[in-house]
Amino acid sequence: MSNELADLKRILLKTPGAHFHYCVERYLKGVSKSDFKKDMFLGEFEPDSGIPVLLSRFFSKSNYSVFKSSLLNLSTDVIHTKLMNPRTSYKDLSELSWFVSKKYLQDLLRFFDADDLSGSKKARFIFLFKILEPIFLFPLSSVSLTPHTLQRAKATFIGYTCKPSATILKYLDNATIDLQCLANNEFDDTWLIREIRKSL
Repeated sequence: MSNELADLKRILLKTPGAHFHYCVERYLKGVSKSDFKKDMFLGEFEPDSGIPVLLSRFFSKSNYSVFKSSLLNLSTDVIHTKLMNPRTSYKDLSELSWFVSKKYLQDLLRFFDADDLSGSKKARFIFLFKILEPIFLFPLSSVSLTPHTLQRAKATFIGYTCKPSATILKYLDNATIDLQCLANNEFDDTWLIREIRKSL
């Protein structure tokens, strides 16, 4: 690993949020060299963070394919490291869940022993947030909320929590779900994080 990437990794592991990872997805994933907007990409990051300088330096000494693959791999590595760290905040975990598959999170659940309360609790949180986020936070037009989908989510939610939120269960119950409430986006990520946390 180059000095720039090693320094960048150290900064990213201390930086909250998922902004870097969103930017890597947006500007690099599936983007050819001719379509890459270097200045826009670098402009996404605060100059004081040191990130633009490191990225610019690494870009100048690498060909585009190495730059691209290195940053995609670095982003994935940092995400996985943060997801494994019991000290990562619930807010960060909710944002980072976007970048990993349900299969990866199921493997993470198996990794943490049930007696590792901190680790297993956060692993369950990430998995449940991944399951519930599309139902509560995505536009209705982008998801299919069939009774089967909702019942499966409800069974999963009950199975991974100690005191399941009555509010979440109410909306997952296909007999009482208020689709208009969901359509009006009356929920936000803070609400969902709180409801899942108090259920664990």
